[in-house]
Amino acid sequence: MQQKRGQVTIFIIIAILIVAGIFLFFYVKNKTASLTPTIPRDIQPVYDYLNDCFEEKVYSSIYEIGQFGGYKSPPNNSLDIGIPIYLDNRFKEILPLKEIEVQLSEIIEEELNKCQLNFSSIEVNRGDPKIKVSILNNQIRAQIEYPITIIKNDGTYQLKNFPEIIAPIKFGLMYSSGVSIVDLQIANNGSLCLTCLLDLGEENDLSISTFEYEEGINIFSIADNNQINNQTYELVFATK
Repeated sequence: MQQKRGQVTIFIIIAILIVAGIFLFFYVKNKTASLTPTIPRDIQPVYDYLNDCFEEKVYSSIYEIGQFGGYKSPPNNSLDIGIPIYLDNRFKEILPLKEIEVQLSEIIEEELNKCQLNFSSIEVNRGDPKIKVSILNNQIRAQIEYPITIIKNDGTYQLKNFPEIIAPIKFGLMYSSGVSIVDLQIANNGSLCLTCLLDLGEENDLSISTFEYEEGINIFSIADNNQINNQTYELVFATK
């Protein structure tokens, strides 16, 4: 009798799991469908162009900010070639990661406005783009909200939410490695620990190099070993 009850209990649990699995499947399916806008065939080429252009602008913005050590533009304490100084006489001047997200969002917003819609027989009205950037260890995510009204053949179409762009760039790891380099230099009274740089690079699958720019000033380059779009991504900064 006890054995039969145990078998019944097992069957009930299995039935519950199957029903829950079916419910979850349809919930995720409907949720995904609701996030994917239905694009009329008339403006599909315009929508596709915008997606491609937005992705290009996001990547170019990410590359640009890496050359300025995470800054939108060179800060006051920079070398004459625009590279920011992360360490100045034992004083750390590193932009917080959250602020880098904000500055990268601002660059992308400016760049998206450069996507020109040179299509015949359409009228375009743009709102202001809003970008939310999230920097993780192994990727940068950009959520795009850009209200665009397209008028074609007496029809009006509204676009707003575009697919999230995910760049597989190890910015979070590169940033934390840069902070570690500065901390090591402070701990060593300004001296460089070359073996420490090698260990740090191997630990995070990054290439870390440095050279003396001027006497007492070193430039560091932290590069992702995996090329993105046939390009090497670098985070560049200086210490002195």
